Amino acid sequence: MKRSLLLAAFIAGWTAPALADDPKTVEDYIKLAQQKEADFYSSGGHYRDLEDAVDIYSAILKQYPKEFPEVYYYRAEDYSAAGMERAAIKDYDKALELDAPPPKGPYLKHDAIYKDRGEAEKDVGEYKSAVADFTRAMQSHPNDLELVDDRAEARLGAGDCAGAISDYSSAIELTPAGETPSSLYYDGRAVGRICTGDLEPALEDFRSAIKSEQQLNTQTHMNSIGTTNLNKWVLLTHLGRKADADQELSAELAAADTPKDIDSEYDAARYFLGRADQAVLFSDAEALKKKQPSAAGAFQSDAWYYAGLKAAADGSKAEALKDFHKVLASRQSTMGTPEAAHAWSVELQRHRH
Repeated sequence: MKRSLLLAAFIAGWTAPALADDPKTVEDYIKLAQQKEADFYSSGGHYRDLEDAVDIYSAILKQYPKEFPEVYYYRAEDYSAAGMERAAIKDYDKALELDAPPPKGPYLKHDAIYKDRGEAEKDVGEYKSAVADFTRAMQSHPNDLELVDDRAEARLGAGDCAGAISDYSSAIELTPAGETPSSLYYDGRAVGRICTGDLEPALEDFRSAIKSEQQLNTQTHMNSIGTTNLNKWVLLTHLGRKADADQELSAELAAADTPKDIDSEYDAARYFLGRADQAVLFSDAEALKKKQPSAAGAFQSDAWYYAGLKAAADGSKAEALKDFHKVLASRQSTMGTPEAAHAWSVELQRHRH
């Protein structure tokens, strides 16, 4: 077998763990890498273990660049775990390229690779490629709830709002009996429906998302304001039902736990109801940046999004579109915010007056 091939040289200064006192073959070193991966996941994530696994796979591939397509797949998984999605995509590509064609192969589970590559593509904003990969994976697993949800998210990111609505509807239908569909399915479908102009069904989806979230809150004894509450307020106002919008958001704010720390959604709700100035959105963003600099762009993007929502509700179309454009131009954002900004931009531009 190929795995019995000797690995002639390895990383200078690297010491093999106790798993194999004297590793010699590729098989031995793959086991070493897998032990390092197991250590990483069991230890709560010491990245040195993951780096060691990647180093091992890289050493194998340096000596045998075409013989072990599975090693590219293993390394891709580690790159994904480390947040190195673009490197992972290259390795997924290589694994698929080198896997033996019929009748000798394939040896690898291509549907799993398509799913994992799709996840990486979705994470870096390559939504059309992600949709294609999730669709390939679904050929073998058409009713896989996770795959359907993944493709729905990718379709929404790609601007295929009708396709996203269809997939989110399927995800709701595929939710096992006795379980409440995820609030994310309803929320995603609502955003898709704003994009297509189906506003009343979108409103019902936001209500369903909030209800689903409230059931979870009952279990966790937590109650908070979320972006769904804010979107619902804007949609109700956009539909000419400002009094209902204010009444519902006021009740939701009163029922929410008082934040013990910075809570940008809670403060945005206060701003929407006239209980705070717009400045609170950006002061929250600045405070959160200091606490978590790596996500600074996302906090700023959230502030622009909330400002855009309020401008849209106030009828300041040009100002809202300007803020939403800032969200869409941001290199970093909270999950779902760019898609919602795009949907609202489409809806606002649908009406010229």
